[in-house]
Amino acid sequence: CAAWFAQATQQQQQQQQDTVANGNTSNSSNQKQQAVRILIFNCMKERDPALLLPQLHAELQQQGAAVDIALFVPPDSQYAFLPSSSKQALVAAAHQDLSWQQQLQAVWQQCGTAGTAAGAELQLPPLPDVGGVGVQDAAKGSAVLSSVGQALAWIEAAATAAPSVKFEVLVTGSLYLVGDCLVALEQQPQ
Repeated sequence: CAAWFAQATQQQQQQQQDTVANGNTSNSSNQKQQAVRILIFNCMKERDPALLLPQLHAELQQQGAAVDIALFVPPDSQYAFLPSSSKQALVAAAHQDLSWQQQLQAVWQQCGTAGTAAGAELQLPPLPDVGGVGVQDAAKGSAVLSSVGQALAWIEAAATAAPSVKFEVLVTGSLYLVGDCLVALEQQPQ
């Protein structure tokens, strides 16, 4: 997914440069549009984040698509849990117990600084308060949020606060997470 993300973002940058070079834009500010890359990540507890995240981090760095802010969120979907009669209770509990997402964040932080501390440069909106996690700052490069909806709402607020910035978002780690994002965005899988 890191290679695909890098290729997709580079293609968009090239198309933008071609449009500007051909004079097909009336907005000269598009010539050098700043991009903020955001990772939304979660994986099942059966997966080993100490294997997954360093490889993802290194590949994104190598491909020239380093992430500025990594957001770790639990799944919204009931399908992310093994069959039981209390799936809704499991989803609710996952949004309250964010210890797994904090572990994921800790592994990511051990990988080192990825992006450009975009939060400090752009003065992005503050991250939402999440019980039990403490104060978080986008400029530190990662955060734990309590739901997919909360992550997407923060990204939308950030995009509204910085309309001249292009936000490039990679959602990975779990197909459940990708599906939850598509549902939240009211998109059909392709």
